[in-house]
Amino acid sequence: AQALGEIHTKLRAAGVTVPLAADIHFHPGAALEADAARRATVNGQTVTAELNAQGMTVHLVVHPIFAVRRDAKGRLQAILPAGETGEIAIRRPDPVMFLGYWKNDAATDRKYTGDWCRTGDLAVADDDGYLWYRGRADDVFKAAGYRIGPSEVENCLVKHPAVANAAVVPKPDPERGALVKAYVVLAAGFEPSESLIGEIQAHVRGLLAPYEYPKEIEFLDALPMTTTGKVQRRVLRLQEEARASAEGRT
Repeated sequence: AQALGEIHTKLRAAGVTVPLAADIHFHPGAALEADAARRATVNGQTVTAELNAQGMTVHLVVHPIFAVRRDAKGRLQAILPAGETGEIAIRRPDPVMFLGYWKNDAATDRKYTGDWCRTGDLAVADDDGYLWYRGRADDVFKAAGYRIGPSEVENCLVKHPAVANAAVVPKPDPERGALVKAYVVLAAGFEPSESLIGEIQAHVRGLLAPYEYPKEIEFLDALPMTTTGKVQRRVLRLQEEARASAEGRT
């Protein structure tokens, strides 16, 4: 474990950020020269590094999975600075990737930008190269100019003892574009009330940024779910859009 920590320290010093959980392979061999101890190269498929660790040559290989975004010219920027949100993408060829949609080349082509397969999932990379899931790209929305990731707000909501399940969607608003709205299923023993709404909102405000707390909370007996147990935010989002249209708020 001490040797692995030393390897990661040297890789970071060489400007190469890799996940702590990456596969590291040791091969017996002559020690590298001191000036080569931090040599590291990055190619299109893998990150490969050779370091001198306890008299052995170390080879490190990482699958090419990154958070990406488009630059000013529309090209994908493969590696984002830590703390910035990007879409998770995998560069082909890679043995873990799917080959394509069955008899649907057009749908397969839409998944790719060049050799990058875009998953539609958003993530933030930390200083050690781990990707932290932030939600689906088509679920993220803007409220008063701020990007809102529903998953983060929902995870915060369900930490309140009164909340059994929650879904966050945008509520159209003529001034702010959208408001953060939460649909909440209450845990057993709790009843809907204005005081409970205020308590839940204060709970979220205490854990997240001020712009992320739900400005409106609606209680439901159950959330719309898929057959695999995932919340169908799209159903609630369309419901909010229909209400806004009926009320002339769009």
